[in-house]
Amino acid sequence: MHARRTEAAGGDVHALIACCETGERKLVQMMADFAIDDLGPLAERILATCERATRERIAALPDGAYDFAMTVDGYDDPITIEARLTIAGEDLHLDFHASAPPSPHGINVPLNYAEAYTVFGIKCAIAPDIPNNHGSLLPMRVTAMPGTILNAAKPAPVCSRHILGQLLPDVALGCLGQVVPDAVPAEGAATLWDLPMKGVVEATGEPFAAELVFNGGTGARPSKDGLSATAFPSGVMGSLVEITESTTPILVTRRELRPGSGGPGEFRGGLGQIIEIEALPGTPLVVYGTVDRVHFPARGRAGGQAGACGRFEHSAGTPFSGKGACTLRPGERLTVFTPGGGGHGPLAARRPELHARDRRDGLIGADAASGGTAGDGDD
Repeated sequence: MHARRTEAAGGDVHALIACCETGERKLVQMMADFAIDDLGPLAERILATCERATRERIAALPDGAYDFAMTVDGYDDPITIEARLTIAGEDLHLDFHASAPPSPHGINVPLNYAEAYTVFGIKCAIAPDIPNNHGSLLPMRVTAMPGTILNAAKPAPVCSRHILGQLLPDVALGCLGQVVPDAVPAEGAATLWDLPMKGVVEATGEPFAAELVFNGGTGARPSKDGLSATAFPSGVMGSLVEITESTTPILVTRRELRPGSGGPGEFRGGLGQIIEIEALPGTPLVVYGTVDRVHFPARGRAGGQAGACGRFEHSAGTPFSGKGACTLRPGERLTVFTPGGGGHGPLAARRPELHARDRRDGLIGADAASGGTAGDGDD
């Protein structure tokens, strides 16, 4: 997509080295404090304890097989992800038994990436308080047919694996919601709205590259509204306006919550956001889209309604659907509308004071307050 600048890559490497050195010092100090010179027995005890605790959580769930499917944008055509969750005693197995064939584009997902995000979603629902380590993951198995889009093999391109991979916790939770509905939120935006871009400053011939990251809304929870403009399952914070404008020739002219984008329900889905970026004079941009939920929204749960789909608006009218690339010439603006999360529970059950608060704060449109589906308040 774009070349990684040397100074940026170097900064990443130095930061990682500093993290490792700090961790080493803290570990040595801890061993000195407790007068131990061998971590083996301690590690074995931690792993065994976490495995036993996780197995107890799984054993408390009813045995059975639970199916769920989610259709997402894909690249050229939509993709339906189908999964079966099987619980047997103290073991849990999720199989993406009907995975799509590999894509010629970089949305293919290696199995280790698919497994990591899938078990993260499951663990958030049934064992959030148990440390995440080899022991706590042993009772959970994730499989997909080799060579398919969720078990990609070389030479399948995987550079944008996050597009599908970060949707997998919602698929896993869709299965698990049939087992523990009170522990599972509605679907959320999930995939980071990652917008790599590059260009050349015409006056100097100097190239630049940036990778702006934006978030949508999370799904409403069984007893709380969803979180607005918040990443899940990724923990990546959205790109800061001040950092963007001080390090790149990009002007951010607007950034705000997207009214009406959260799915209506007893508990409202989290809102997406609206971000408007402009190419400065002498610096045309090429913007790359690596996003999802443009055509298929985050669905509600337990009677809640879907959140709003994401979309783009180009001031010159250039179509851009979120995959591929578009050019932003000096003075042109690209407006990004990130998706909202789905609602949880029927809208009729929402407490009146919450309606009033949302209207007062400008978080919902008139149609959402009266029982309509999610949508932009100014549409």
